[in-house]
Amino acid sequence: MIFGYDLSSYQGADFDLSILTKDRPGVQPGKFVILRAGYAGWGNPIKSYKDTQFENYYAQAKKLGLAVGAYFYAPCLNNEQALAQAKAFASFIKGKKFELPVYMDVEDSNNGQVNLPAETITSMVKTFCDYMESQGYFAGVYSTQNILETKIKTNAYTKWVASWGTNSGNLEFTLPQYPLHQFTSRSYVDGYYLDKDVLYDVDLLKTIKDGGFNGFKSEGNKKTLEQLIDEVIKGQWGDGQDRYNRLTAAGYDYQKVQAGVNQKLASTQKTYIVKSGDTLSGIAQKFNTTYSHLAKLNHLSNPNLIYPGQKLIIK
Repeated sequence: MIFGYDLSSYQGADFDLSILTKDRPGVQPGKFVILRAGYAGWGNPIKSYKDTQFENYYAQAKKLGLAVGAYFYAPCLNNEQALAQAKAFASFIKGKKFELPVYMDVEDSNNGQVNLPAETITSMVKTFCDYMESQGYFAGVYSTQNILETKIKTNAYTKWVASWGTNSGNLEFTLPQYPLHQFTSRSYVDGYYLDKDVLYDVDLLKTIKDGGFNGFKSEGNKKTLEQLIDEVIKGQWGDGQDRYNRLTAAGYDYQKVQAGVNQKLASTQKTYIVKSGDTLSGIAQKFNTTYSHLAKLNHLSNPNLIYPGQKLIIK
């Protein structure tokens, strides 16, 4: 895992990103940044604005050799607004390269977004992320753990969770079932209190670059069919429509890849039926693996929620 920070214009025009990379006793240096590219205003959520420091911070990050991702604060209330905000986001980041995903930030309480039904929020997330993926981006969604688990009923997109504990400034606990974890808003660096993140799934960097997403070109870097089949089985290309969008955007034949996946799983897949009293960690121990591996393999956003009769893929 590696550590990084998420930034916006709140840090100011004079903020020097080089302070994030310095070695300090007891403080992990930043290896990546997630930058706010834009946001939609309260009271008029259709109108979108570019973050005033996005270009500045992007240029600094690239010069420092930091991996970069982006996010858009999206207080949409329906699919029409979600699509408009996705289009604004795509226009703000066009022509740039991102080693990390581009995220829809879903957390607004000022206009009642977080109180909408799960079906509405899930539909907006799909509208926003599907549009970003149609433009060649590797899309994800950011929110609190509660919203991700109760309001966003899809695992089609990579997830970035905000869960701070006591917000001490330190990583108090891990959530490896989420690829990216914002664990504090109070990481103190040279006079600034900053949002700090940990990337558990470092393979995301390779998946994005090798797949030709986020401004990277996949020509000359094409994978063999067998490589793609193995990566799909490991969950690196998403599920359902998300998988189709990603494979197609990267120039691969989705039907051929999926047929290969189905054939390989039919011949090699090992499954387990959950019994009453089972826990994911207990099942993992029984099969000499880890609960985080099983959670990722089965796309479980909450590894604590398994139920009797559920079929789990073990291998």
